[in-house]
Amino acid sequence: MNGGPLQDGGQIWFKGQCLADGTHEEFAEDCQFPIQDLATASRFAFATEHINFISNQLGIPWEPTKDTPFSSKPVFMGFEWDLENKTVALTHGKRDKYLL
Repeated sequence: MNGGPLQDGGQIWFKGQCLADGTHEEFAEDCQFPIQDLATASRFAFATEHINFISNQLGIPWEPTKDTPFSSKPVFMGFEWDLENKTVALTHGKRDKYLL
């Protein structure tokens, strides 16, 4: 990084390389510590329990029955979202409701 942390109003940022237009790359951190690869630990770096724990600590009311497990195929608003195949479909219940 070039020159350490810089401050612009309330934002602290780090200047990177000079770009062709004369501006510089801007980074939110100095990249002093390597990014940890958590892929081998589990599919996700966090779980619903972590979110619920932090919400409880902050006093944020949370309705556990509204939790949806992390998935690449979540059901949201009555639709089945397949993020890997980039498709959306009606749930069986909604499909049957509209067919009747």
